[in-house]
Amino acid sequence: MAEDIRLTVGGKIWTGWESVTIRTGVEFLAGAFSLNVGSQWQGMMGTDQPCALSLGERPLVNGYLDKLHSVNDTDQQSRQLQGWDRAADLSACTVEPAQFRNSNLLAIINAIGQPFGVTATSQLPLQPVRWFDLFPGETGSEALDRLGRTCAVLIFSNGLGQLQVTRGRSAVRSQTALVEGENIVSSELRVDRTQRFSHYQALGQLAGMSDELAPAQRCAIAGEARDRQIKRHRPFTLLSESSVDNAQCQRRAQWQAAVAAARGWRLLVRVKGWTGIKGELWRPWVNVPVRSGWHGIDETLLVIGCTYTGSRSARFTDLELVRADAYELQPDRSD
Repeated sequence: MAEDIRLTVGGKIWTGWESVTIRTGVEFLAGAFSLNVGSQWQGMMGTDQPCALSLGERPLVNGYLDKLHSVNDTDQQSRQLQGWDRAADLSACTVEPAQFRNSNLLAIINAIGQPFGVTATSQLPLQPVRWFDLFPGETGSEALDRLGRTCAVLIFSNGLGQLQVTRGRSAVRSQTALVEGENIVSSELRVDRTQRFSHYQALGQLAGMSDELAPAQRCAIAGEARDRQIKRHRPFTLLSESSVDNAQCQRRAQWQAAVAAARGWRLLVRVKGWTGIKGELWRPWVNVPVRSGWHGIDETLLVIGCTYTGSRSARFTDLELVRADAYELQPDRSD
């Protein structure tokens, strides 16, 4: 028997949904969900309330109900609820201007998230951030996106009110393989090299370093990376959004090459259910063995996005996958 999809609001548990959609991933800041209850309830909870969405006892999203669409006419009676995890407030709300000098990356992220009840964690050895400012009118997600590019890291929500900071390879491996003809319902491979370039150069300036560097040097800090899969001449130059040093510029160029390559190769897979063979939920940032003769794939890939959908008759998970090393910093990309 399928586990109930539970929405808990104010200590009360709601179940019996006509349809459910939940989306989470590493390339956007916060997850979202949509619930359709049909016409079975005469009363309904209000919006702007804390809530928890779970599959049985397993948590999926902690956040807020923010939208309600209720319809009652001769042909249709329905109610649809929409909500986001707690990190979503960072996307809509502005942050207080602030300056950080020689600060720990997690300390900066926690300072941005603290007013919204959002914390951050990381297993990476993080370098200090020499210079970072929060600008007037800037939203939390804009600041975090800029900070992530500067420091060459992914910053995303686990759905439960905590931000994850990472790059490189995932250390988590799924016990369930995705196999064509067995558990793969459908698959789609997308290869797009229009936003990949042969040569990346990152330029930046070191603010406040007049005593250490000549003006020409302060304006010529640079890092370089190559994507050797792109054979023709396609250079791309980017300017750092914050004050940086040479090492940061180098990481910025490598990160741009890595992200562009990751976005240019995607495998989309649909499987039945929301869990693997051991009952584990499909999750982003997990390595999964994939075997598909049609696409010519027999390797371990990295899940970067999960969309759970369900109705009274069936449940599916749509997985978005990239190469396992997609977010590693490499001076020369050869994948």
